[in-house]
Amino acid sequence: MRRRLFDIATALSSVFLVATVLLWVRSYFVREHIAHARMQGAATVMRSSQGVVYLERRSNWGYAGGWTWGRRRISGRAYALHYAYRTPSWSFTVLGLGAFGGTAYNWPQYLYPSVTSIPPLTDSRWQKDNYTAIRIPFWMLALLFSAAPIRLAIRTCAQYTKQRRAGCCRQCGYDLTANVSGVCPECGSSVYCAR
Repeated sequence: MRRRLFDIATALSSVFLVATVLLWVRSYFVREHIAHARMQGAATVMRSSQGVVYLERRSNWGYAGGWTWGRRRISGRAYALHYAYRTPSWSFTVLGLGAFGGTAYNWPQYLYPSVTSIPPLTDSRWQKDNYTAIRIPFWMLALLFSAAPIRLAIRTCAQYTKQRRAGCCRQCGYDLTANVSGVCPECGSSVYCAR
């Protein structure tokens, strides 16, 4: 049962690893977010941009309530999320992993769809937004999700090496030390391939 659970965890971890690597590469071309906001304006947001995932809590989300998904191509070498995390009041970072918080101002476009050019910050319609965010590099997620597949590969290699040294069949593990027929009596594979 434990072995089966480990195999299931390894399979899931492998799927998450592939998805993480694909999203990692995508994050250098497209910045995107998935958010869930309450009608009062507070939101939980996950953003991805330039090799980093941001998980954040905002007091005032600039979109309508409910689930939203947005994406925009990254053009140039400019920091893609500079608008979202203006002047954090506190922050710490270790190996790319970090947390920070501060205040930003959002223009609620969904409330004023007729306004085509965004007004200056002195306009009273801007919404004050307090945010707290956690920063996780994609490489760290990839490393986390690769732990189980790497462990399985090491265990498989160690088992294979142990069987070869003991003179066992590579396919089924049957002891071939006294076998002279050239074929494994258990599974039928050739001894040439098994040794």
